[in-house]
Amino acid sequence: MPHTTPAGEVQVDSWPLRDPIEGMSQVPLAELLEFLTVEEAARVLRIGRTSAYLLAQQWRDTGGESGLPVQALGRLLRVPRSALERMAVSPGDAR
Repeated sequence: MPHTTPAGEVQVDSWPLRDPIEGMSQVPLAELLEFLTVEEAARVLRIGRTSAYLLAQQWRDTGGESGLPVQALGRLLRVPRSALERMAVSPGDAR
């Protein structure tokens, strides 16, 4: 989760991932892959799968102006971890 250091800097150390069986757990940011599936990004953002896919479609429809940043790899969609990091520090600015 993002937090502010005594010097006023924002740092992101770990992402909360919701496991439906075991509840909430923390995953160190460094352990996340460079690209996540839309479902994995949804868990990080604590939103539903359908909402994540709708936001991904919005990203594609608006040419990256709004929504969940995704990159297409053939028929697969992946969310760059760096975009999630930017969203955590500055919500609404994932570009």
